[in-house]
Amino acid sequence: RLLLSEGWYTRRSKGLAMFGFFSRRREPEVAFPADLHSSWKGLAQLLAPRFRLQRALGSHHHWQQILAVDASSGPVVVTVWPPHEPLEREDRHRMLREMTACNQLHHSSVAGVIAYGVDEHWCWWVRAWLEGETLSARLRGPKVETELALVWLRQLVGALDAAHQLGIV
Repeated sequence: RLLLSEGWYTRRSKGLAMFGFFSRRREPEVAFPADLHSSWKGLAQLLAPRFRLQRALGSHHHWQQILAVDASSGPVVVTVWPPHEPLEREDRHRMLREMTACNQLHHSSVAGVIAYGVDEHWCWWVRAWLEGETLSARLRGPKVETELALVWLRQLVGALDAAHQLGIV
């Protein structure tokens, strides 16, 4: 990412060539939450300025979830493979295929993919932040009424059908 510098020649001598005067593009300063490990700074740079990382939410099967703010839509969850666990090239390609397929899944019971990316350092995707308790937390609580369980089951089956039609499951 080399860009021509805005040196003396470009400001004062219009029409003169820069003859090899180059400088690295200066990355913008990105606000970085104190509770996130410093290894996530590269991700913060990559996602800025659209997404601003806020705080760690936890992990699930190696994937880390981070609460962020989308400049255009509000709170989102960034799910990222940890940088200290390198992925093989084949795994990166498989994850990119899966993320591309999930990006095509549009169903009212599925939190859609807002953005995603895979490169030599990062594998990540962004989904909308959904407020409320998790299904597993709800199921550990008081008994779920039959009618509510049927509503959830219909939503789940509809989402699985939509995914199946795209060849995801």
